[in-house]
Amino acid sequence: MQAGGALCGLPSAKPLCSDRTVAIRRVQHIWNAAFTILSIFILNHALKPSRRSRAVFRPRSCSTQPRPPPQRAAPSSSPTQRSRRGPGSNDVCLLETRDEAGGLARVVFSTDTVVEPTELEALCAAVGWPRRPLAKVAAALRNSYLVSTLCVHSWLDATAAEHGAPADAVKLVGLARATSDGAFNATVWDVLVSPQYQGQGLGKALVEHTTRALLDADIGNVTLFADASVVDFYKSLGFSVDPQGIKGMFYLPSWT
Repeated sequence: MQAGGALCGLPSAKPLCSDRTVAIRRVQHIWNAAFTILSIFILNHALKPSRRSRAVFRPRSCSTQPRPPPQRAAPSSSPTQRSRRGPGSNDVCLLETRDEAGGLARVVFSTDTVVEPTELEALCAAVGWPRRPLAKVAAALRNSYLVSTLCVHSWLDATAAEHGAPADAVKLVGLARATSDGAFNATVWDVLVSPQYQGQGLGKALVEHTTRALLDADIGNVTLFADASVVDFYKSLGFSVDPQGIKGMFYLPSWT
């Protein structure tokens, strides 16, 4: 037998792996590698949180979750019925007067009174503020974090009020609202009291109760904008002008 020759006169055997088999295995390796890379990419993409999820997710069980603002009553289909409710659990009676005919009136602070845009604009007109579009006023009220009101609840018969009967009439005479991020900062806007009820300490009470409601909601930084004529009034309530050199800045677009 010659080395490297045929065995027992038979032709030489073909190699165990033909060219076709090698090609198929190479294609299989390429597919396997591509499938592995694709799987890793899909897995990483699935595990990576989206920007929207991080923005909207707020765990209810988190102990640092800020408390919600005081809830205002839902709008009623009957404005008359809604405006004649008596003082509720969140209300504070600030002033009470009686007349000779036996009637009773109470000025009540509340954080759950529904305010119609026309009511707020009527109050603004009474104090000399310029008119604003009602649609924007409605949006401002709807998007506020907190709306505080002063309303006069009137009863023709004081005895009825003492027995818890709903008021015969309710009139908005003061308002303050706040916008907030619900965690750190809040800004108070539209602080106003009807001229008929000014000079009785109601404006001071309105601001103090509004600020307290924000602090009770765990919001520690409360700001507001004040005209020069009322700076001293807000200073007397604990507000500071430019604390630690911090300046309020405004962007005023120039329309051409």
